[in-house]
Amino acid sequence: MKAFLRKNRTALLLSLLYFVPGMVWVLFSDRWLFSEPRDLETEKVLQIDMIKDASFVVAVSVLFFISIRLSRKKLQDTRQQYQNLFEQNLTPMWIYELNTLKFVAVNNAAVNQYGYTREEFLSMTLENIRPPEALDTLRKHLATYTPSQSHRGLWTHRKKSGEIIVVEILADDVTFFNKPCRLVSATDITDRIKKDVDLNRLSLVAKNATNAVIITSRDAKIEWVNDAFTSLTGYTIDEVTGKRPSDFLHGPLTDQRTQDEIFRCIEQKKPYAGEILNYRKDGSVFWLRLTVSPVITGGEITNFVTVQTDITAIKDQNDRLRDIAYTASHGFRKPLANILGLLEFVHENGTDKQIIADLKKSALELDKEVRVIVDKTKTINAQN
Repeated sequence: MKAFLRKNRTALLLSLLYFVPGMVWVLFSDRWLFSEPRDLETEKVLQIDMIKDASFVVAVSVLFFISIRLSRKKLQDTRQQYQNLFEQNLTPMWIYELNTLKFVAVNNAAVNQYGYTREEFLSMTLENIRPPEALDTLRKHLATYTPSQSHRGLWTHRKKSGEIIVVEILADDVTFFNKPCRLVSATDITDRIKKDVDLNRLSLVAKNATNAVIITSRDAKIEWVNDAFTSLTGYTIDEVTGKRPSDFLHGPLTDQRTQDEIFRCIEQKKPYAGEILNYRKDGSVFWLRLTVSPVITGGEITNFVTVQTDITAIKDQNDRLRDIAYTASHGFRKPLANILGLLEFVHENGTDKQIIADLKKSALELDKEVRVIVDKTKTINAQN
C-alpha cells in the first residue's frame, strides 16, 4: 500500500485538491447559504441532493486520479523509451553542462569505447577526454560558441588507455534537469581515416607506375585506376568507378576458368597471379599478366590492388616462335633425312652423278628453310 501511494503520490494529491474542497462544499454549503429552519420534507430533499453531489465529487475525483495516473504512466513510459534510446544506442553519446563542461550523462557505448566507468565519466569534464595538444583548439571553439547552433566536425579524443582516436562529432543544445547542456554523439572514424590515408599513399605511388593499376574495395568494386590503365583500356576513371573489372574487361574469348579462379581467390581473400585475355573500350582484345593482392589494414582486408602488364606483344612473339619451331621440326626433317640417306648410299656404293644431284637439291632445300627461319627471327627482333 505504501509503495502504491508513493508511486502515485502526485496523482493522489491532485485528486485530493479537488475532492476535499468539493466535499466541504457539498456538506456545508447549504448551512452557509440557508440559515432559516426547514421542514422535514425539504430536509430530505436536501439530503438526497447532498448524496448526489457527494457521489459526483467522489466519481470525478476517482476519474481525475485515474486520468492523472495514466498520463503520468504514459509520460514515464515515453521518458523510459527516450532513456533506452540514449542508453542502448550503439553510437557513443553523452550530455555535458555548457557552463562547467561536466559530464552529466553517458551511455553504454561511450563507456565501452573510452574505457572509463560511468562513475569516472560523471566525475570528469569535456577536457579530460582530449589530448593536451587539442585543448587550445577546444577552448577556442567554446569561446566562439553560439547557443542553439548544431555542430558537426572532426576531433581528436583520448581513451583511458591513452590511445588517440579521431571522432566525428554531432552536437545539439538540450535542457537537462533545467540546465543548459549539449547532447553529443561521437563516431570513431580512426580506421576510416587510416584507410583513406593508406589509399591516398597507394594511389600516389601507383599514379606514376607504367603498369596499369586498379584499386578496388573489398567486394571488388573499382575505387581508383591510374593513367596507365586508361591508356591501356581506353576507359576513364569516371567510367569505371563503382564497377567490377569483369563487368567491362571480360568478353566472349576470355577464359571462364581463369575468371572463376580470380573470383575464387578474391572470395577467399588470397592473392592471384596469372594471364587473361581482356577487351578494350574499342572492342579490341589484348593479353594481360596480372597480380591481385589484398590490402590489409588493422588485421582486416580493406582493398585489393590489381597490377596489369600488357603481354600482347609477347604472346604474338611466342606464336611466331612456335611457328619457327614447327618449321624447324618439320621443314628440316625431309631434306635432312634425304641428305643423311644419300650420304649413307654414297658411303656404301661409291659416287654417282644422280646421287650428287639429289644431295645438292636436298642441301638447297635445307638452305631455303634456314633462310625462312632467319627472316622470321628478323621480323620478331624488329618488332621488339
